[in-house]
Amino acid sequence: MFLMIQVKRIRRIKSLITRLLKTLTVLRQPLQQEYHMEWDATPFMPRRFGTSSGKGVQHTAQFADLLPSLISGNIKDMENDSDMDIEKIFSLFYNNNKALLATVILHSECVARKALLCADKRGIDVDRTFVREAAMLHDIGVVRCNAPSIHCLGELPYICHGVAGREMLDNLGLHRHALVCERHTGSGLTVEDIIRQGLPLPHREMLPITTEEKLICYADKFFSKSGDLTEEKTLDKIISQMSAHGEDSLARFMQLHELFG
Repeated sequence: MFLMIQVKRIRRIKSLITRLLKTLTVLRQPLQQEYHMEWDATPFMPRRFGTSSGKGVQHTAQFADLLPSLISGNIKDMENDSDMDIEKIFSLFYNNNKALLATVILHSECVARKALLCADKRGIDVDRTFVREAAMLHDIGVVRCNAPSIHCLGELPYICHGVAGREMLDNLGLHRHALVCERHTGSGLTVEDIIRQGLPLPHREMLPITTEEKLICYADKFFSKSGDLTEEKTLDKIISQMSAHGEDSLARFMQLHELFG
């Protein structure tokens, strides 16, 4: 059984590498005139995949057209053991915003893979299918928020994306996944945090409780939705960011690090 699982994982990796190489080959081709449009946004792919102008390919409409095809394949790879159609769920909310969809999916893939690697490294038994699904959906609520630099064109403050995501998934009957959305912000939020900081959020506890919730919350801290989405943050940088939100926030993150780091 163990050997069969390893063979299956190797096949998935080979398939992913093949698609990545094909996509990069296309991205390196000269941009055609119809793909001249640029977005006023923070780059979120490595410059080495960029155009001759030095700007990353994410600045062009070509990127938004090409990346979803790679994303689609990656999602299907991650859904082998799942009946959930993640691509369809995103299509319910992201049809008119390819750039944001590309950002969220790529970020979420990084978080999902990091979460499972951490679980494997520490020998922690988790619901792997749920971790994949919930990690892919944890930031779905950003589509309702306002953060133009990463293509979020909604109306809510960005801090509300977890609560928005919970509402969206609750309405689809995905209550367990919805809680991951609400409980992943920072190292989690207490009612005291919300009141003290005057955050525009409901006055309720938003701390990760289950092992899977904590794992996704932890893995999420290692990746940004601006800059190079695939570059993992250093532990020192995360600690600095958590410290800016107070000693309690940092202490909660360090507890997560003791579990999963």
